[in-house]
Amino acid sequence: ITSCQEDDGISSVNNERKDIALSRTEQQLVDENVKFAFSFFNKMNEQETEKANWLISPLSASIALSMTANGADDTSLNQIQNVLGFKGFQMEEINSYYNRIIGELMALDNTTKFNLANSVWLHNDFNVYDSFVNINKEKYDAEVTSLDLSSPLALETINDWSAKQTEDLIPVLI
Repeated sequence: ITSCQEDDGISSVNNERKDIALSRTEQQLVDENVKFAFSFFNKMNEQETEKANWLISPLSASIALSMTANGADDTSLNQIQNVLGFKGFQMEEINSYYNRIIGELMALDNTTKFNLANSVWLHNDFNVYDSFVNINKEKYDAEVTSLDLSSPLALETINDWSAKQTEDLIPVLI
């Protein structure tokens, strides 16, 4: 269906398709990410017995697992990479890929609002390497916060963060 009518007072926005030129490694990671997304959806659908409406983001799940992988080693790292289909890739390749994808997606379409918010919540007496914190901040644009996770205020703090980041679309994350 087409129309020749032009609405007065509404400026047209140039929204031409913008391709993202990917390196060979980035394309391989995209291919594996797509496989993960379909597998993830299938597993979630198998678990859903109530047939309720639900919304899940495979991209957010793969980003969260990749962020976590930066703090893992040996068996845990291998398991995370296997689940994502990223076996054989170096963490630097994975981190750079997500950094690139996050940046490109945020600037891809000027007619669609797209927000992506990443965070790491650490118990205040849990020590992590500075490299873990720095990689997640720099590559994933994540907020890294330490707080007393046993406190009732922790839940409120995390949910308030979620509400703010999603403009109240996700007021209760946990």
